[in-house]
Amino acid sequence: MQGRRSERLFMMVIGLVAAGLILVPMLNLLLGSLTVQEGREIISRFSLQNYVEVFTNTRLVTALRNTLITSAGATLGAVVVGVSLAWATARTDMPGTRAFESLNLIPFFMSPFVGAFAWRMLAAPNVGVLNRVGDALPIPLPELNIYSLGGIIWVLILFYTPYVYLFTIGSFRGMDPSLEDAARMCGSSIWQTARRITLPVIAPAIMSGMLITFVTSAGIFDVPIALGAISGIDTMSTEIFRVLQFPADFGLAATISSALFVLTITALMLQRRIIASRSYATVTGRGYRPRKIALGKWRYALFGLNVLYITAAAVLPIAILFVVSIQRVWTANFVPELLTLDTYRYILFDYPLTRRALTNSIVLSLVGATVAVAAVVFLSYSIYRTRMPGRGALDAIITFPITVPGIVLAMGILVTYIRTPLYATLGIVGLAYVTRFLPFAHRTVSSVLLSIDPELDECSRVSGARLWETVRRILLPLLRPGVAAAWLMLFVIFIRELGSSILLYSSGTEVMSVAILLLTRFGDIEEAAALSIVQTLFLLSAVVLYRKFVGLERIGM
Repeated sequence: MQGRRSERLFMMVIGLVAAGLILVPMLNLLLGSLTVQEGREIISRFSLQNYVEVFTNTRLVTALRNTLITSAGATLGAVVVGVSLAWATARTDMPGTRAFESLNLIPFFMSPFVGAFAWRMLAAPNVGVLNRVGDALPIPLPELNIYSLGGIIWVLILFYTPYVYLFTIGSFRGMDPSLEDAARMCGSSIWQTARRITLPVIAPAIMSGMLITFVTSAGIFDVPIALGAISGIDTMSTEIFRVLQFPADFGLAATISSALFVLTITALMLQRRIIASRSYATVTGRGYRPRKIALGKWRYALFGLNVLYITAAAVLPIAILFVVSIQRVWTANFVPELLTLDTYRYILFDYPLTRRALTNSIVLSLVGATVAVAAVVFLSYSIYRTRMPGRGALDAIITFPITVPGIVLAMGILVTYIRTPLYATLGIVGLAYVTRFLPFAHRTVSSVLLSIDPELDECSRVSGARLWETVRRILLPLLRPGVAAAWLMLFVIFIRELGSSILLYSSGTEVMSVAILLLTRFGDIEEAAALSIVQTLFLLSAVVLYRKFVGLERIGM
């Protein structure tokens, strides 16, 4: 009995710690938003003046408008492209569907900041490679300008399409084809059937993809700082970063963060209300196997569009980064006389900033992913295998950070821990990573746990095994696919993460994404490109491991 009590106490402690890590920063963020500063002096600790400032200051109102435009544009574009790719891959006879199942996910594993940095060199006015190619054509093409709202939306679409693709491809595969067959028998064309039958019945998956895309694109820092800062286009996330520069106004930054959080929560509530208003049941008790739709000559058009997407989202960015990284000086033209690999030697062995960043990123990714997955195993067990009080609330709390933009959560963590020894250490960055992305690991591990018959671990407990023995000998071997999937996914995310790092790093705790940002601001373009290639190699290596040992279909969203 004493052993069982200590186990229950252990579970409750883990649950309380996890809930505290998530809720305390958000509560402190809301309280901090009521603090008003003038310079470095606090003049009020309970005032709504900052909220008035957010909605009346011209610069902040413009930033809010830009945030809405870019996130709405990115969501619309990602839904159109993502749903189209998922439908073509899962339900049609388009050539190369097996290869595209993996290739379409490569941008998911890449850093959006690196992608935006690459597109700067591809489509910058006057000096962009694509603009130079266009000028050389017999009929000059209109000049591309990546430093615009359209440019920001373009890059966001490229890197958020896989989110919608992941949410919808499973629904396309599991849909009862008799619904479409009935429509075709009534004379509907392929496109009419897709518009009137297929898309409406997978609406929950589309809405989920829309939500995660809107939330993440509304709070993303990577792309707006890479493209918008040069032309003076501000968003809410870049305004948070600007306000925290010396002299830092923590109250106003907390208020902007709170406003951005309210925006994302509103989107979540709207999505749930729309989905709850009707039924979407498409899986019946009859056996069926979804059939491939014969598109005729149109299958080659879809093949071409899919190749175009992979080229724009992965091939061109990686190619231009590599070309720039092997030039001694980038002049917007490839010059064979300037060919060198010294930049890689420099960033890997000689440059203190990049050496620290590489070490810090690897340490954070290895340790952070391990800690998060270990915690999730016990949290999932507590929620789904025990009668611990409040387990339903704990499940909701763990899922909560999905709706919180990374820079907003980082702001809450900054306000919470700025006066503790954790501040200005690598630990606070790791804490932000684990807190922000715990829901992704939780969903992956819990989905496998729910597929395991509870009788297996119950038999172990009845036979006298303690909790630790049951987890180690029974659950962990069975949970291995989910644990491996969660660990690899977190490793990838931690390697590329910028939004949760930018407010919390200090000299000596830079990570790879922060180092790339700093190098671009220093004007060290060649070094930034080389480090981007190194980071991309880490990420693509993880993709290979993911596919070989886990399977890309296990990515948890």
